[in-house]
Amino acid sequence: MDYYCETTPLFEIKGVTKYRNTSTGRAVVLNSVFARVDNGNLVTIIGPSGAGKSTLLLLLNRLEDVDEGNIFYQGRDIREWNVLELRQQVGLVFQQPVMLPGNVQDNLLFGPALRGENPIFKPEKIMDMVGLKRDLL
Repeated sequence: MDYYCETTPLFEIKGVTKYRNTSTGRAVVLNSVFARVDNGNLVTIIGPSGAGKSTLLLLLNRLEDVDEGNIFYQGRDIREWNVLELRQQVGLVFQQPVMLPGNVQDNLLFGPALRGENPIFKPEKIMDMVGLKRDLL
């Protein structure tokens, strides 16, 4: 069943709170956050270090789960989505990239292989496009 329509926000965050356990007890990382992101909009999340920006992004594709509140993606609570299906649509690029074991080619082919797809690109062509030597493959 498709819950998405033009008036449905891409993301809707309702009263989201996230806690972390620390050596001194339980700390609030996000406190009752509300937001709406409509399809096609560019959104910037800004704030000081430790404000919860990265935590919020981790919640959007369920690398972590909310402790309180709800996050909706295309009108459905993200907890109703199959995690793999959600992550196929909601990707993250981290500040500190991590290479998976293997070489550059293995890393380039990891995503399509995870989805059971044959890649529609040639790793050699990507290396040429970004100016990396093919011998890194």
